[in-house]
Amino acid sequence: MTSILVRNGHLLTMDPALGELPTADLLIEDGLIRRIGAIDDTTAGTTIDATDHIVLPGFVDTHRHMWQTQLRGTMANGTLLDYTAMVRGIYSACYGPEDVYLGTLMGYLDALNAGTTTLIDHSHIMNSAEHTDAAITAFADSGAGGVFCYGLFPNPERGKPDDISRVLHPPPRLWEQARRARQTHFSPGNTGRIKWGMALTELEFFPLEYCLRELRLARELGSHKISAHVGLGEASRPTRFIERLAAARALSDDLLLVHGWSLTDRELELMAEAGVTLSVTPETELQMGMGFPALTRFTRAGGRAGLGVDIASNQSSDMFTQMRLALQATRGLDNLALEQRRLFPQRLNITVADVLRSATIEGAHALGLAEEVGSLSVGKRADLIMISKRDINMAPVGDATAAVVLYANVGNIRTVMCDGVLRKFNGVLVRNDLADLTDRLLASSERVLRNSAAFDIDERVRAARQIFPIDRRSSIEQRLAARIFRTPFERLHKNLIEYALDRSH
Repeated sequence: MTSILVRNGHLLTMDPALGELPTADLLIEDGLIRRIGAIDDTTAGTTIDATDHIVLPGFVDTHRHMWQTQLRGTMANGTLLDYTAMVRGIYSACYGPEDVYLGTLMGYLDALNAGTTTLIDHSHIMNSAEHTDAAITAFADSGAGGVFCYGLFPNPERGKPDDISRVLHPPPRLWEQARRARQTHFSPGNTGRIKWGMALTELEFFPLEYCLRELRLARELGSHKISAHVGLGEASRPTRFIERLAAARALSDDLLLVHGWSLTDRELELMAEAGVTLSVTPETELQMGMGFPALTRFTRAGGRAGLGVDIASNQSSDMFTQMRLALQATRGLDNLALEQRRLFPQRLNITVADVLRSATIEGAHALGLAEEVGSLSVGKRADLIMISKRDINMAPVGDATAAVVLYANVGNIRTVMCDGVLRKFNGVLVRNDLADLTDRLLASSERVLRNSAAFDIDERVRAARQIFPIDRRSSIEQRLAARIFRTPFERLHKNLIEYALDRSH
């Protein structure tokens, strides 16, 4: 039996029964938390002094595309149209299996360095069986835990023109690969740190049957979670996608929906009633016109939501940033509503404690993992982080929760532990191959960007423009399409799809 005693820490347990413990010990045995409190035990194999440190559960990231590490910064000034054209329409076709492995592994190591120990990988880079194997292997090699969601989205291919039929008629290999990956890497009864899930194609604007066929496959394969982008701002506002899913009795607590600002209040209520959870990714949503963080809207509807980083091609990869953006964007919206009534806020409706819960226990609930992670609780996995209270940007710590949410950064994290295994110690990742991995990642990034030069960027931008209402004409077409797909008239559906296909050529 291996045992670790974390002594004299300032514990933010995120366990409602325990709350905040300004001075407490924590005993870990065989990767699990066994005791919390004042522990007089000298038999522990290892003792870690947590004096002057805030100890809290590892962060839980409820939505990230891990493969994009090589693209860091390429979309810093990009819109959702740019992202769709370049990242989804070009760069995704330029990754080989080795690139997927490196991007995914380094993405996880970046997350661990930033205190995130549990993640969901919405992995839409399944260009071949080898790509799939590389993504899953990288997840396992990182030491992090969570859910691997196999993406059913069919990426374009190099040297071939692109059109909407790629999405409507995905190659059979994608489904065959999913079955093989499920059987090969995630055997029945698997109790490891990584669970099987699936990620759906973006299908809000299409007849519901396209989505239902993917849901049937995901549930046939016993997915722990099924991840899907929904409510992507103005583009999908008219679709009433959740209402259609509810009418088809397809909503269930295995669904984790992502973004969601443009969903109606009724749709959010339908999700909450069915136990569907939500992932909010503040940085991408604010940048790319997908609306504002829907944390409080979903909470008011009775739901529970977590936070996600989303895409390294656009933004930071730490949960501190997401917590702050969620907090202040929500406060800003609330204050704006009052200002428009010529009123001043008497109180703030979202607190630092609210967003810290979203980054920990609520995120764990969103992933269906609240029995395993998300709080420092006896019997849960020993996933924890230690943040120095004495660093120049932290001292004095008058409110530990506020200190974590508003002041801390990645550099303040001294220790990260997953299942009782040290992944970061004394402020440094516990790996001896980081220099080599970084060299390989840089070479991979150069290779991917070089391969992208073979694509006609203007062609991909024209194709992406069909998706987003960026002018009045396309806005009217979007609303018309959404209205048609909410009707039962099959002929209208077919005509509209044929029209879209004609426009794409």
